[in-house]
Amino acid sequence: MATIEHVRIHPLNHGLTQLLVEIIDSDGVSGIGECWWGIPNAEVPGRGANPIAATVESVITPRIQGHDAHDVQRLWYEVMDFGQRYGDQGIFTMALAGVDLALWDLLGKRHDCPVVSLLGGAVHQRVPAYASLPPLRDPDVLAAECRRAVREGFAGIKLHEHEEDLVHLSREAAGPDVEIMVDVNGWFRPEQTRAFDDALVAARVLWFEEPISPMRDIDAIAAVSQTLETPLAGGENEYSLRDFERLLSARALTWVQPEITKIGGLTPALRISALTELYNTALAPHNFRLGPSLLASIHWGFASPQTTWFEVPFVPETMHVPSGLQRPTLIDGCITVPEEPGFGAFLPPSGD
Repeated sequence: MATIEHVRIHPLNHGLTQLLVEIIDSDGVSGIGECWWGIPNAEVPGRGANPIAATVESVITPRIQGHDAHDVQRLWYEVMDFGQRYGDQGIFTMALAGVDLALWDLLGKRHDCPVVSLLGGAVHQRVPAYASLPPLRDPDVLAAECRRAVREGFAGIKLHEHEEDLVHLSREAAGPDVEIMVDVNGWFRPEQTRAFDDALVAARVLWFEEPISPMRDIDAIAAVSQTLETPLAGGENEYSLRDFERLLSARALTWVQPEITKIGGLTPALRISALTELYNTALAPHNFRLGPSLLASIHWGFASPQTTWFEVPFVPETMHVPSGLQRPTLIDGCITVPEEPGFGAFLPPSGD
């Protein structure tokens, strides 16, 4: 029996913050996971993930050290049961995600197979990928980034813009054959969405993501969805199985986008996959970091029959993602089934 010997936290703060978790078993085999990266705060740069790191270190690590590293799902349920008074969402599940993903990565490495094989194998040969741009606001920069994404072979481009002119500009820059998605991160009030939707329809936008604030107001989202022509996407700010059951039962979304580093990792993601089947809703895992979280989302997506898109962060070359992970290779705009043991995750060479 290989037991959990060390749980190490690796905050990466040079560029886009990341928080990696490394678990080393008694045989010296290690797995790498990733927590959510926290809310950027200009007043304390690089420290947005500190509360999450403290939860890994102070709450979760003492509950799993010395336990069998093979018992990934049992440990997840036991930690959730222990920590339920912290809540079933938020910082606690963000921290648990890094631990859960590290254990799945470790399990795949011990068995010398991809995690998707541990889940029964892939149900897709390939899945299209879209380049997820950060908020750019600058027309020249946005047009250049759209053209670069097209050159690099993406099947879609997601904007984080809330200006109609920028949506039209992106369609012109991307051309007619690339899908455009628009995420406004809850920018609008419900009564403002109709006018913006007209611009999305004119630009042939595939989906309208998180149109209103509060972004978790399911009743309001459902009501808005009845007034718009562009299909809605959302769900990155939901956490528990009950949250997703409420969201999907409202029948407001065409695409649901769980964030694996918020929901608690791969173990609960498998339960959410079953819900997407029950409600026949397309799955498009949310992700905005190049690292173990993206790799885990890809393995999860290939194991779910409802998966239709993968989100791949696509930031300007001046922005630094510290994990060192390269974007997945695309074939005809698609990601193919991963073959490396575990998630294929690793620590940056510097250990930063």
